[in-house]
Amino acid sequence: ARDLDFLSLSFWVAMAVSAVANFLSLAGIYAVMAFTAAQRTREIGIRVALGGTADRVVRAIFRKPLTQVATGIAVGALLSIALVHVGEGTRITAGSLVVLGLYALAMTAVCLTACIVPTRRALGVQPTEALRGVV
Repeated sequence: ARDLDFLSLSFWVAMAVSAVANFLSLAGIYAVMAFTAAQRTREIGIRVALGGTADRVVRAIFRKPLTQVATGIAVGALLSIALVHVGEGTRITAGSLVVLGLYALAMTAVCLTACIVPTRRALGVQPTEALRGVV
């Protein structure tokens, strides 16, 4: 019984550490993506001043971060699958694929949220103010 209690405690500690690590990784993704999108305020102002529609500007702004996140998800998924295969010598289970998919979905949602806030703020700035560098 003592061994089972120790294993149970070890499992919950490992789960807590994993949850904190996942939260910190998502917070890091949010910070980097929000900073990158906020740095493009002047570019957004120039695009709007030159007659770009909001749809085209948003697509141009979101293209790079979403490409980066998609590449990271693909590489991470391939590495995870390879490590499970090498470490356990078996195929990856459906449960593992679901967890990978949920984490990929969470990263994509965080990336979109991180880009939406600065882009909406930048689209509300007058093009002349963005060109002057007041923002």
